[in-house]
Amino acid sequence: MKRPVWNYAVAVNLMITTLILLLPGISLSDEPALKPQSALFATVGGIEITQQVLDDAVNRRVRTTLFHGQPPADKLAALRKEVSSDLIDRTLLTQEAIKRGLVPNQEKIQQSIGRMNDYMKQRGHEYSNADKQQAKDFLRQEDLISQLREKVQEVATPDSSEIETFYKNNPQLFTEPEQIRLSVILLKVAPSSTKDVWAAARKEAADLLIQLNKGADFAAQAKLRSTDPSAEKGGDMGYLHKGMLAQSVERVVDKLEVGQVTEPIMVLEGIAIFKLTGRMAAVLRSFNSVNQRASELYRKQLRITAWQALKKKLRQENPAEYHQLVTKD
Repeated sequence: MKRPVWNYAVAVNLMITTLILLLPGISLSDEPALKPQSALFATVGGIEITQQVLDDAVNRRVRTTLFHGQPPADKLAALRKEVSSDLIDRTLLTQEAIKRGLVPNQEKIQQSIGRMNDYMKQRGHEYSNADKQQAKDFLRQEDLISQLREKVQEVATPDSSEIETFYKNNPQLFTEPEQIRLSVILLKVAPSSTKDVWAAARKEAADLLIQLNKGADFAAQAKLRSTDPSAEKGGDMGYLHKGMLAQSVERVVDKLEVGQVTEPIMVLEGIAIFKLTGRMAAVLRSFNSVNQRASELYRKQLRITAWQALKKKLRQENPAEYHQLVTKD
């Protein structure tokens, strides 16, 4: 199978569209917004967050995650809780970045504004001065939080004993999953074929299965009849990890003993018969063979832990005072 080609231009447009939708006051959607409220939502770190800010943030999250109108009441409540938590965190993280003397990268922000200007113009939308200011405010905050994250996640290189302890505590991360070796005979049928064509293929597969059960050589039959690329190798597909097969096939193959064949199975390409020719048990790789990977995963865990610890610390030092009924964490 061919790997999907990453379209850079599409990726950039998607990123800019998402960013535009995240900005206050900017919408490319005709969906009705939630009714804004002007009351105070919360105070955190001496900063007041209005109900309107929360409502705007919820509206933007609805547009960027659901796309099909208003969500049900229960989902909206959960979304509101998630967004309110994000607002609190972003406020505290921005304050912390400023306290540490971090400064927004103005050149980077201006480049982002320029790209969004171009994007809006291409789609015939006006980008007002108020929109630009809101965009700049958002990007400044985003840049400060990004810089803070980089600082906080600058963890020291762990020593070998720490890495080995991580390896021992997380064997699932370093275990080669069970592998099975399969052979296949594929009778190709186009998905658009008539019922008669499919019926003929099923009959041919049923007759073939009878021959195999009577002792016919699977590899020889694969070379003779199979349309799968593995036919020239007697149908041998090699060793496969769990998850590489369609679930309908995997469920049947899992029940086989080595040497057994399946009943004919309908697959995307036609009708197939599989034979299990080998099974390798899951194996925990030695520490020496995964030392580098273990080090990378452990450092990743340390960075995540450091970031989460900072957010928890800021929350404890600056408890939010809620002025409206919003479910707290």
